[in-house]
Amino acid sequence: MSFLNNCLPALRELQMDGCKRVVFGSPIDLSSLKSVVLRRMPGLFEKGLPKLANLKFGYGREQTYLWQSETRLLQDISSLKRLQISGCPQIFSLVTEEVHDQQQPELQSRLELSHCEDLTKLPQALLTLTALREMRIDGCASLVSFSQASLPSQLRKIIISSCGVVESLPEAWRHNSDSSLQILNIRLCGSLVSFPEVALPSQLRAVRFIECKALESLPKAWMQNSNTSLESLKFKRCDSLTYIARIQLSPSLKRLIIKRCPNLRTLTMKQDISRSSSGSTSRTPFSSENELPATLEHLEVTHCSNLAFLSWNGNLPRALKYLYVKDCSKLESLAERLDNTSLEEITISCLENLKSLPDEDGFPTNLQSLVVDDLKISKPLFEWGLDRFACLRELRIRGGCPDLVSSPWFPASLTQLGISDMPTLKCLSSVGENLTSLETLDLSNCPKLKYFSKQGLPKSLLRLGIDDCPLMEKRWIKADYPYTFATRYWPMITHIPCVIVNGRFVFEED
Repeated sequence: MSFLNNCLPALRELQMDGCKRVVFGSPIDLSSLKSVVLRRMPGLFEKGLPKLANLKFGYGREQTYLWQSETRLLQDISSLKRLQISGCPQIFSLVTEEVHDQQQPELQSRLELSHCEDLTKLPQALLTLTALREMRIDGCASLVSFSQASLPSQLRKIIISSCGVVESLPEAWRHNSDSSLQILNIRLCGSLVSFPEVALPSQLRAVRFIECKALESLPKAWMQNSNTSLESLKFKRCDSLTYIARIQLSPSLKRLIIKRCPNLRTLTMKQDISRSSSGSTSRTPFSSENELPATLEHLEVTHCSNLAFLSWNGNLPRALKYLYVKDCSKLESLAERLDNTSLEEITISCLENLKSLPDEDGFPTNLQSLVVDDLKISKPLFEWGLDRFACLRELRIRGGCPDLVSSPWFPASLTQLGISDMPTLKCLSSVGENLTSLETLDLSNCPKLKYFSKQGLPKSLLRLGIDDCPLMEKRWIKADYPYTFATRYWPMITHIPCVIVNGRFVFEED
């Protein structure tokens, strides 16, 4: 390293890999150094590095401390703001006990601990970093437990991932009135089963469980705490999850997302769900109106094949703005009524057991987006008259109308329209110049579709997509038909910048 001694007074970043021994000569000036990345360093520096803001240390197999009396990586760790430790199975603490009182780091930002495969317990000293804001623990395959020390008072975010043998989180982490924790993400922790009946930290706003395959439900104390700030809950690929909470969800919850939880049967568990010999689900009416919180604005449930109901009482919160339900094959009902004045977007797709939509008076008319995909019960929407949705900007309907020959009247507010899987549809008589705001029109799998409106297509149209509509497609392929035939229909689309037929750009230059 002697060649560096006289030339790096302004060095701010340093990366070193596989150096067995590092000796800095006395003339070298590293006072400007702020960030260091070290990998595969079996020994430390004979003279420690200066004050650093960022340190990434990896694959030091024998390393137990970053600062100790005789051998030290850093001369001074009080300025350290971001620390990343990876592949150090023996790491125990940042400092030895003998120097703990002399110099304790004040990490202002983030601590990352990853791929320390032999680490079985998170050192208590790592939780004494009072200014720590974010902590990430990843790929510590042997990590079984955490210290029972309370969380650092300034800690805002915890991410725990790929720690396959962790079964629970310490009670002290959750029951801490001084905690500033706002975000808790747990991913790929396959042994995590449940939590003690202890209230959440009062400032916790978002909790996510991704691929926690043993998790069965959340404790009642999490959901019935009136002093909670919990606004967002997300579950994905939690195979053992059967319900979210026993009585009700958190009273402050605004966003609930559940994806690919195959054993989820209901959102809240008030009583046993019984099934008849035919396989249908029966339930006893429940009068509680607090089952789903009144604050809920976003509800998204997809690929939950055993979900029977969204709510026991058949009601959805009036604050709900966004409803997305897809691939829930046993879902029998969305709600008795959907006439919530707050609802702006509804997507319902692949619900093969859905018996009916709410009646005309119970369906919202102030929607901005409506997507109805692969339902056998779409016909009532056409019978009611789609023009009643005066605020609708996006409409996509796939299937469910086997007898439809001519398109219904669409609301003039539309900017996006998609129609697919209509086997008898012949004419888009209502898609004309009256749709002055329409920008995107997608048509798919309508084998008998042949005509547009006599008015022509809207001048506002920016994109036209046609797939598997054979009678319509041949009108736009000049090379395959006589020129006089093609020119008859060509003016209908020349004003559209993007026309795609079966994946082919019609106006593509040779």
